[in-house]
Amino acid sequence: SRRDPEMWLIMSDIQRRHQRFLTDLMETAATRGALRADVDPKATAAALVAVGMGSNLLSLLGEDGPSPAAWSGFLFLMIETLFPRS
Repeated sequence: SRRDPEMWLIMSDIQRRHQRFLTDLMETAATRGALRADVDPKATAAALVAVGMGSNLLSLLGEDGPSPAAWSGFLFLMIETLFPRS
């Protein structure tokens, strides 16, 4: 999309809207106590976007990449760290 300025603008707008949506969601979660107080909502949103985009590329790794079960387990472990412990 860098070669096509119009496409870059479209994709940039989509990514920014997605980032804002997830940031708002994480801020709401933080306000309600569902997100750890020491976790930045904007950074969390960016990480979720990055992990989602990266997950789309895992199929390119073939056997060099993790199994679907291993990847899911890792994602659940990462996500679990975002929530306060009771």
